[in-house]
Amino acid sequence: MPKRRFLRFSLLVCATAILVLAQALPAQACSCFPEDPRDEYARADGAFIGTYVGRHALTEDTEFGDYAYTFEVDEEFKGDLPETIDVISASNGAACGLEVQEGQQIGLLLEMAEDGWRSNLCRQESPENLRRVAEPLPEPNGTPPAAFLVGGSFGEARVISLDSEGRILGYGYDGNYDVIHLSMCPGGQRSIELYRSQFAGLRYAVRDVDTLQVLRDGVFTTESYRFSPIVFCRDAEAKKVFGFVTMYEGPARVLKLGKPNKTIHKGKVRAVGFGGDRVYLREGKRALIAIDLDSRKQVVAARGQGSAPLSVSPDGMRVAWVIPRSQTGEGRQTSSVYLLETGGGAPALHEASLGESYTGQALVWAGPDRVVLTCGPDASIRTYDSQLQELGSAVGSCPYVSSTVGDTLWSIDYEARLVRLILPSGSEEIVLELPSPTAFTISSV
Repeated sequence: MPKRRFLRFSLLVCATAILVLAQALPAQACSCFPEDPRDEYARADGAFIGTYVGRHALTEDTEFGDYAYTFEVDEEFKGDLPETIDVISASNGAACGLEVQEGQQIGLLLEMAEDGWRSNLCRQESPENLRRVAEPLPEPNGTPPAAFLVGGSFGEARVISLDSEGRILGYGYDGNYDVIHLSMCPGGQRSIELYRSQFAGLRYAVRDVDTLQVLRDGVFTTESYRFSPIVFCRDAEAKKVFGFVTMYEGPARVLKLGKPNKTIHKGKVRAVGFGGDRVYLREGKRALIAIDLDSRKQVVAARGQGSAPLSVSPDGMRVAWVIPRSQTGEGRQTSSVYLLETGGGAPALHEASLGESYTGQALVWAGPDRVVLTCGPDASIRTYDSQLQELGSAVGSCPYVSSTVGDTLWSIDYEARLVRLILPSGSEEIVLELPSPTAFTISSV
């Protein structure tokens, strides 16, 4: 599977397990606070794309002292910059100094200090990203109604609404925060978004999909969390809203969000998935538990079958997961996708083999009776029916996140581009370059 490019998000992996599109931090000792480069660009005193010429030490301490990095300015975006510029930075990447090779072209965001222009590894951008974030947000050009939403951080905006052709309808604002998960409510008139607030932990907001106005806002958790917290909208008016979070201290929790939030289940949960009126949990001795969100009644839906992520059908009657082959050479030597049918009598478990080499786990549903493996063996995109009979496959690029609108699979790839594929056997088409690389989540109406 392709590795997502990092810029400044290494710390956030521990906090939320949400990945940012940017470039890899080559030095582990340099930790950068997560930031939308569009926001950083707005605060920068200078910005340019330039070709690296060389560097020289500014102190006798050549190991830990500052260096002047010399660039030929190819494109100037902010600041009154000379044709050749010296940028002061630390001596190496471990100290957050610039990481660049002679002749390489990079983008840099600058701060004007008393001793001259300064920058660091956390403000080093690819030329493509810098050009992208230096432009204003694209003007909406779509035709209502909305087909899906994309959440993340796009300067002052945090949600983008798009039509069925992938054209922008508008932007959702209400505070410059990062949306890390979205859930569309039944009927498509409301959505729930989970966002990070710098000083107040995680919060959630109910948004009108047509106007993109926030209708209600509340606290998700103020405690330290880990992995991937999620939200789920149960009804059209967003009166029944649920969430899941894994805590650093104490058990994982399934929450009914409100004033106050109520814990409806807690335990050592290894995987979770919402759908219809149910939440499925993998906990204990790897039992798969189904909980009715209204009555809170619990049943054991299946036993065994590992701890892989769960993907639940929209009606809650089916749940699918992938068990990858053993990475140690011992035990399981093949990978399989499983689908459990829980409605209409005794549960029925189906299996489809994925062979010996596959280790991915990405599944999304296309309606209540088709499930899509978005990154299969050899980067294939495979569509299955409710009994895991393959309906067709396509060649894909292993997207970051995906959602479906009818027969169309919409994805965000690892370059923050919106990609379309007609299921089950179409070809990928890049439709839109999103206005900032910090796009985290997608949810269809």
